[in-house]
Amino acid sequence: MESARSFIAGIEVWVPRGNVLVHSSGEYGDRVELARVSERSTFRRGEGLPGAVWSVERPLVWNDLGSRFVRAEQARAVGIDVALALPVFGDSALTAVIVFLMSQTSSSPGCIEIWEANADQRVLSHAGGHYSGCADFEKVSPLLQFPFGAGLPGGTFSAGKPVVMRDVRQATTFIRAGLAAQCGLQFAVGLPFRRGRRVEHVVTLVAAENSPFLQTFEHWEAGLGSGDARLALRASSVAVAEPAMREAPGERLAEEVLANGVPLVMPVKVVEEALLEGDAVPTLALGIPLRDGDGMNGVACLVF
Repeated sequence: MESARSFIAGIEVWVPRGNVLVHSSGEYGDRVELARVSERSTFRRGEGLPGAVWSVERPLVWNDLGSRFVRAEQARAVGIDVALALPVFGDSALTAVIVFLMSQTSSSPGCIEIWEANADQRVLSHAGGHYSGCADFEKVSPLLQFPFGAGLPGGTFSAGKPVVMRDVRQATTFIRAGLAAQCGLQFAVGLPFRRGRRVEHVVTLVAAENSPFLQTFEHWEAGLGSGDARLALRASSVAVAEPAMREAPGERLAEEVLANGVPLVMPVKVVEEALLEGDAVPTLALGIPLRDGDGMNGVACLVF
């Protein structure tokens, strides 16, 4: 049976400790056994999805969670059948791997896409993604390339910082606006992923008008010379679960990410008014460190 729930089943962060990656943070909803196994797991370079990303140092999407996905048995038991992982770098070395655990049974449209810069840093090509309930959008996207400054991927690449589109259907710079409208997509965010001074990948998240898997995006900037975080709210989706946004851990999440320099996943406290039948109620928040050529300068906070 299809579900109107988000296709995001869980998000986790792995960080290097010596010769292995260890579990740093994660939220798995009511998937207790998967959480228990994950929190106790470690991955050597090349082992499992986190270890594979550590080895190749680029994003990966696994659409078949077979034996190479070390926790395949626990994932299958709770309907997780796709995983997407992103490397996070400091000046040059990998500092974390973010893993999105996803289900193909969600009927609410949306996608997470990876766009990779070519060698001369002028064009972005499609490097994988997960698409839910938007088959036509999925079919066209791998055929596209985005020059520097073009579309959401190219615009994010050019800006070197997050870019938000409140309604991609109305955005003249969103090349796939017509397809987005056909598929019921609306709210989009582009995130740059740097290695040192270079933006090597752009991750785009495009969410539905109704029951969006991405509820809210916040961009926090580091306080000038103070070491503090200053919130600059760039955009918010018009989610039906909006009352819950007052409980989102944006400030606390940003402060912890700024203090530790690695991504962090935290639960979202859902207020009673948000528990409406059929709504996409937010359950977790992800904080991602943002960098420029001089180091870490802010945090992207996403509520799912």
